[in-house]
Amino acid sequence: LEYSQYVAGPFAGMLLADLGADVIKVESPRGDAWRRYEPFAEGQSRAFYALNRNKRSVVLDLKTEEGRRASRALQATADAVVHNVPPERAARYGLDRETVAAANPRAVWCMVSALGTDGPDAGLTAFDLVAQALSGLLLADARPGDPHPRRAGGIAMADFTAGLLAAVSVLAGLVGRGREAPG
Repeated sequence: LEYSQYVAGPFAGMLLADLGADVIKVESPRGDAWRRYEPFAEGQSRAFYALNRNKRSVVLDLKTEEGRRASRALQATADAVVHNVPPERAARYGLDRETVAAANPRAVWCMVSALGTDGPDAGLTAFDLVAQALSGLLLADARPGDPHPRRAGGIAMADFTAGLLAAVSVLAGLVGRGREAPG
């Protein structure tokens, strides 16, 4: 199950789907915000489709008890749950580790976060450009006379790296599920 929008989380889900996973993307009634990025038709954009191929979609309103109940039912059958929802909202929507584990103790849980899962900035959201600025990548690619910082290499490097690492983490969790630690 994938509860994410924009780039990093959907990229993780796309990689898993490309590898053969049956990925169900859960969207709010408004849909993934990336659907509205440079749309070619209402609710449709190349950017959205590029990151959401090979997935099935379902609309659930996690702000309602009915939506959260349906979400828990899906979680009970899932091998993995991936999301990029800030911790406080994730807890409200039933996407936090404890709630997912209660629905399905075997599910691998993965949260994609720009600023970590705990600490003073955990509840904040950020886009790739912010991550590149905080990490120093923007400065590393700066050239004398540039009026504005540029995205490193012109691509969403932080988002794609986070998505790749999330997909690898899910795969590692699935391989390790049920194995005892050595020693």
